[in-house]
Amino acid sequence: MIVYPSAVYIAFRLLGDSGFESYAVGGAVRDSLLGKKPSDWDIATSALPDEICRVFSSYNKIIIGIKHGTVAVIIDGSQIEITSFRKDGIYSDARHPEAVSFSASLKDDVMRRDFTVNALAADIDGNIIDYVGGIDDLNAGVLRCVGVADDRLNEDALRILRAMRFASELGFEIESETKLSMKANASLLSMISSERISAELGKTICGKSASLVLNEFSDVVAVIIPELEKTFGFVQHNPHHSLTVWQHTLEVLSHCSPIPALRWAALLHDIGKPACFTRDIFGIGHFKGHADKGVYISHDILSRLRMSKADTELILYLIKYHYPIPAPSIKSVKKLLRKVGVDRFFLLTELMRADNMGKHIFDADNENKLAKQKEKVELCVSLLSRVDETAREILSSHDCFSLRDLDINGDDLIKLGYRGKDIGRALDFLLDAVISGEVSNNKEELISHLEKKR
Repeated sequence: MIVYPSAVYIAFRLLGDSGFESYAVGGAVRDSLLGKKPSDWDIATSALPDEICRVFSSYNKIIIGIKHGTVAVIIDGSQIEITSFRKDGIYSDARHPEAVSFSASLKDDVMRRDFTVNALAADIDGNIIDYVGGIDDLNAGVLRCVGVADDRLNEDALRILRAMRFASELGFEIESETKLSMKANASLLSMISSERISAELGKTICGKSASLVLNEFSDVVAVIIPELEKTFGFVQHNPHHSLTVWQHTLEVLSHCSPIPALRWAALLHDIGKPACFTRDIFGIGHFKGHADKGVYISHDILSRLRMSKADTELILYLIKYHYPIPAPSIKSVKKLLRKVGVDRFFLLTELMRADNMGKHIFDADNENKLAKQKEKVELCVSLLSRVDETAREILSSHDCFSLRDLDINGDDLIKLGYRGKDIGRALDFLLDAVISGEVSNNKEELISHLEKKR
């Protein structure tokens, strides 16, 4: 059943009273039928753009999209996008139609849409209009292009990533023709802006079925992030890892909360491993320096994807410090808190936890091996729980672990004769001493400790 907000009812009534057809369309209809509350509503109408403006003359409007028939109307504080029925012209840039022509037919409007589950319409009474079999696909959990898949994806290559995103978020299976077309046309993604790719891929990796979708469409992922391709099938030759680097990456991602920066860090955390791989005389694989290498590679990737400075910095911090696990001692935890900060600390330990939980797909056919694998994972998870507990104790007791917590500051050091970079060096020296337990966080004792060094 579809329950419309009052703003949508008002839009329906005003258009209907003026003699125009109008229907709710797109994701709001799909989500309503799935029992979800839509975040926004779109209406398709037989009214032309100037007629939409006249119908809603007493309302605030945003007409940026009027060239393509869309007028955003603000009703009771809600923005409703109202678009004239239309047919799209030729897409020459694999993203936008060169021109649109307006139509009097809802069917014309529906047939230009991307996927059948997004091509459903509903009238003011909630009656569903389905020209493309969208209801059957919705009930079956299938994502299928409207009409010919190659046509839809060549029109707008971003639909390739939108399909992956919907499959990830909704847990849907992508229909075979659509799947083949996505893979065949993946190179068209080079024509899409980095910002749009970043946004869609970010939503994809945060979906409930992200790992399944990324694995199934790893060839598409490689078009966007070719650096990841080296992790595909990369055997680690290490007793602590029974999975390839890519398989491990997907397992780690699936064990992380759907927080964008955390999921991005999970996706990229071991991207430096292939470049750092060595084997010892026993044939055991090692990856010394892979975290730092991963930071270097990931910085280029995130810059290319136009990720924000704040997000990039957070993701790179998580990659840099995801290994090794710190000891649960007060000293070790304080040092890590100092390095990464409070906001990043618990994201980091979650990534560490996921990293260890994703080392194996447990071998149920070998009971001894299964028991040992589980024991190692449980030991690491238990250790990280103690690390988290220690951090919470430090935070609750307001222990000193950062420069701002020190009972001495730069002004105090200037009075003692320190200048320039020597001030920062002295503060760092004192903080290290407090964290290691050499001296109490008391101004007089700190000054005395500093004088001994001089």
